[in-house]
Amino acid sequence: LRNANDYNVRLQAGPEFILAREGKAENTFFVGALIGKHKQVYVDHDTGLGKTTSVSSTDISNRYNYTSMGLESKYKHRTGKIDFGFIGQYVNYDYEDPLVVSQQDHTYYRLGGDLSLPVVYQVKLDLSLDHSVRDYSKRHSHDATGVYKSAYPLLLYTYNAVGATLRDRISPDWLLYLDYDHTQRTDAYVGYNDYRENKLGVRLLYEQGRIKARLSLHHWNRDYPNGFAFDIEGQAAKTYSGNDLKFKAELEQGKNTALWTELVYKSQHTTDLRYDFVGSQLMVGMSWVY
Repeated sequence: LRNANDYNVRLQAGPEFILAREGKAENTFFVGALIGKHKQVYVDHDTGLGKTTSVSSTDISNRYNYTSMGLESKYKHRTGKIDFGFIGQYVNYDYEDPLVVSQQDHTYYRLGGDLSLPVVYQVKLDLSLDHSVRDYSKRHSHDATGVYKSAYPLLLYTYNAVGATLRDRISPDWLLYLDYDHTQRTDAYVGYNDYRENKLGVRLLYEQGRIKARLSLHHWNRDYPNGFAFDIEGQAAKTYSGNDLKFKAELEQGKNTALWTELVYKSQHTTDLRYDFVGSQLMVGMSWVY
């Protein structure tokens, strides 16, 4: 869409401690600060222009702009036959105030873990578990009919996600991943925005000499058992599904530089037609690693 421009800057700083070594493998612990700036033009899904309110035509296209600050801690265990790790985050999101509609300020908490197990020769199973909370300080909840009122309690979303990936080194040049992820979100008030999401996909990596390539295809669906399309009682149940296709190729130019190109295709289909779309993006670039 014409004005749907996104900008992201994220900085992370802190010490990383090497706790143990075994060959090239290391056990590490990191703790540090996070700071970020995000700009996203909120557009009208029918016209592509900056979003305005339906009653007063007030410009609210800045609604999703924010700065973020927080802390992150990570432990990675990479020595021995079994790899595992933990991550914890605390981030405060400070959104711009659109004045005439609810502000999106909230605090984010996250605790997660991952585990990698050898299954058979050249095959590994990666498992992950993630729990997170978004606690809003100025945005309120919807009732069971989809109506939003400032008299209702503040919004609180809780997410629980599990993931599994089967990784197979099918040849010296080819690496295959089979992915499955399941996420459940709970709306703390009356459960109007509860959802269940499933994602299934495949990734294929190729590397030989100066050439690297990556292809991935994922299908996902998300169902809101209590939600209505357009947030209007009596409409069809709110459901989403989509397909994500990505292809990236890279040609090494020197020890530290490479040329790359990437194609991204996304489709989303939903009973809430405001959010139904198909989009594609082609990018080219140069990477420099020092």
